Amino acid sequence: MARDIRDEIRRMRHRLNTWFTDFDEDPWNLEKEDFSSYRKAWVDARELENEYIVAVELPGINKEDIEVDANDNILTIKVENRSENKKEQDDSYSYQSSYSGFYRRIPLPQNADTENIEAEYKSGVLKLRIPKKAKAKKSSTIKIK
Repeated sequence: MARDIRDEIRRMRHRLNTWFTDFDEDPWNLEKEDFSSYRKAWVDARELENEYIVAVELPGINKEDIEVDANDNILTIKVENRSENKKEQDDSYSYQSSYSGFYRRIPLPQNADTENIEAEYKSGVLKLRIPKKAKAKKSSTIKIK
């Protein structure tokens, strides 16, 4: 699983700050590690000759829970995943619920054709193919009459 290098730097900085702050107590106590940055959706955006490709890692998400929208050259990806589990037996009752969400806005270049985006979700990866608009002629010779 790929992580952004900035997440790793933040995690290491936090660990060093904790180590120096708590030096007198127990400098090798690793139970205080901050896990808040461990699971973030990985996004990879590439430009090819005729299109842009955006890949978003969303493992364990159902395709129906993903919402993709493109307005004013802004690509918006939103995921809401809720689950509930109820168990009733003779003398016991248990209820578990969970929620996970993801929201990301990605600015697109002016030549992105947002009306013809193709989206595919397979093996936990959302892949968006965004074609480029036809290039306008940069210059042309004008005849004077």
